[in-house]
Amino acid sequence: MDPFRQRAPKYKPVGLPVPADLIVCTKEELDREVASGNAFVCGALAESRPLYTRQLQ
Repeated sequence: MDPFRQRAPKYKPVGLPVPADLIVCTKEELDREVASGNAFVCGALAESRPLYTRQLQ
């Protein structure tokens, strides 16, 4: 299993009122998944909105 898939359970909120899929990854991991054509990641980026993004310094 890819490292970013292993991170999600650590950060998944408990008791959300709606279903949610959580992607916890670095920019490099995200870019790699998009470049490889990962349908789940590409679909998530096209159809959802980020709840939090950290500004790079």
